[in-house]
Amino acid sequence: MIQIRHRENSSVLVTVDGDSLRGINLSGRDLSGANLADADLTEALCSLVKLCDALLTGAVLDGSDLIYGNLSGADLSKSSLRKARFSYTHLEYGTLADANAQGIDLRGASLSPTVLSRADLTSAMLAGARLDFAFLNATVLRDAVLTGASLVSTKLQGADMTGADLSYAVFDGAEYDHQTRWPRGFKLECQGLILKEMAPP
Repeated sequence: MIQIRHRENSSVLVTVDGDSLRGINLSGRDLSGANLADADLTEALCSLVKLCDALLTGAVLDGSDLIYGNLSGADLSKSSLRKARFSYTHLEYGTLADANAQGIDLRGASLSPTVLSRADLTSAMLAGARLDFAFLNATVLRDAVLTGASLVSTKLQGADMTGADLSYAVFDGAEYDHQTRWPRGFKLECQGLILKEMAPP
């Protein structure tokens, strides 16, 4: 038996039969504030789940389904999100810093202003995603699809978008530096981008 507890007051939010959370069905549950740090939620079914302000640092959600979920304010730093489905999910004010999110589906997701610094989003699906004011410093977006995404005032210093599809994406006021890598043929001068070098640490 596994008890999922609140990150602050340790109250029990849900009790799960068995000794594993892999493949668990938590769809529609309200687990706001849950402590799921380092939990293995591989291929979990969590559509419409509410995980606002939840702690998911180091968690494994590879192949999990969180479509239409609400993870506003959740901490997913250093988590594994490979090929997870987060389309149309709310991730506002959360963090995916240093996450391994290769092949993640974030189509139509709201990530304003989410921290994705140093995350690996290689081959991610971000079509129509809202990334306004997000932090994508040193984020890997190689071969990612960002068609129609909104990146207004996003921080892109050091981001690697080699091979990415940026068609119809909006970059008004987004910042980049000389370390930012763009797909071949991308015309910087037509995008409303601002060249701004990162301050040294």
